[in-house]
Amino acid sequence: MLRFGSATSKPPKSIINGFSAGGTLCTNNISGWYLKTILSGALTAATYKEVLAIVGSGVIDLAAVYAVDATSRTLGLKVEIDGVTIFDAVSSACTATGGNIQAIGVMTEVAVNVALQPKTFNSSLSISVKSSLTETDKVGLKVLYHTT
Repeated sequence: MLRFGSATSKPPKSIINGFSAGGTLCTNNISGWYLKTILSGALTAATYKEVLAIVGSGVIDLAAVYAVDATSRTLGLKVEIDGVTIFDAVSSACTATGGNIQAIGVMTEVAVNVALQPKTFNSSLSISVKSSLTETDKVGLKVLYHTT
């Protein structure tokens, strides 16, 4: 089931949700075959890497970082809209394939239920991910967005 929120004409100043304070357990609800998947490429431990950069305007409905395998690691997710960091959090240790933290939108029951939370961007969108480990393509980003 998809549930849609409503976007405003102003970009958000911050996102507050169950993951935003950091140090929370990561959930395992990330399958969502209809979502865009971007693998991280090479990561240096505890260092953010930008994996999505858009110049221009649009709306992002969902953004979540996830673990590709069950290796124990922490996950970090940072979202910037129009040059303002609106979400920056790091999970506690994830030990499950698909363990994730979600910044925008909510997925439950292995993506059977999805609540989109549209956020408008006027000039840019940047999403960065990190892992507590130095590794390649073991961290992914799931997103749903459109440009205007």
